[in-house]
Amino acid sequence: MWVPDPLIDLPATAPVDTATSPMPDWLYWTLLLSVGVFWLPAYALAIHRARVDRRVGIPVLLVPVNLAWEFTHSLVLEQLPEQRPLNFGAMVLDLVILAQALRYGGRDTGLSPGAFRWVVWGTLGYASVFLVTLTFEFGDFYGIYTGLGINIALSLAFLLMLHRRGSSAGQCLYVAFGKWLGTLMVGFLFVGLYPERHLLQLLAASVSALDIAYIVLLRRRIRAEGQSPWTLRRPPVDVARGGTEDIAVVGVGPGAGAVSGATTD
Repeated sequence: MWVPDPLIDLPATAPVDTATSPMPDWLYWTLLLSVGVFWLPAYALAIHRARVDRRVGIPVLLVPVNLAWEFTHSLVLEQLPEQRPLNFGAMVLDLVILAQALRYGGRDTGLSPGAFRWVVWGTLGYASVFLVTLTFEFGDFYGIYTGLGINIALSLAFLLMLHRRGSSAGQCLYVAFGKWLGTLMVGFLFVGLYPERHLLQLLAASVSALDIAYIVLLRRRIRAEGQSPWTLRRPPVDVARGGTEDIAVVGVGPGAGAVSGATTD
C-alpha cells in the first residue's frame, strides 16, 4: 500500500551525540557564573518571603524534585568541577526551602499533615532515583535535559500557584526575575555549546515564555493588592476566600491588616 514519504528523515547521528561547539572562555564563564548570580539570590529571597507570609515560596511539590536534581548533580553523579559548587550551594538553600515546605506547604494541597509529609518524602525519594537513572542511561553529563524539563514544570507550577492562591502570598517579583534570567543564561550557554540540539532550544524558549507570563501576572497581582512589586519589605500577605472572590489580606503583623479586593484574573 502506498503511503507518502516522511517529511523528516532521522539523522545518522542523533543530535544528543554531537560534540560541543567552540565557545570563547570569557563567554562560557560569564554565562555559567550568571546562572548562580541569578538563581542563588532567587532561592534566598524565596526563603525570606516564605518566612514573612508563612507560605512556601516555591511550588510545594516541585521543591523535592528540585532538591533531587541538585543532590544528583552535586554529590551523586560526575559533573563539571566548576558547576558542582553552584549545584551544592543551591542544594543547601533548597534544604531550607524543603523545611519550609514541610512546615507551610500543606496549606496548598488540602492533604492531612501526615499524608502531605509522605507525599513530599516519597516524591524526593522517587525523583532522586529517577533522575540518577535517567541521567546515567542517556549520558546527560550536564543534567541539562532533566534540568530544563524540571524548569518547564516549575514555570507552570508558579503560574498555577499564583492562580490558586489568588494573591502574591509567598511570592516575590525578584524571585520570578531570578528564575527567568538564571534559566535564560542556561539556555544561552547550552544552545551555544550544542546548536544542533533543537530540543534544548525548544525547552529553553518554552521556559522563558512561561516565566515572562508569570512575571507579568505577578506584578499585576501585587499592584492590585496596593503594594509596590519592587520593594522587598512588603507587609505579610495571605488569602481569605469568600464566594467567587479572592480577597488579598495585607497586614503588618498579627491582627493588623488591610483588605484589598483582587478578583482572580
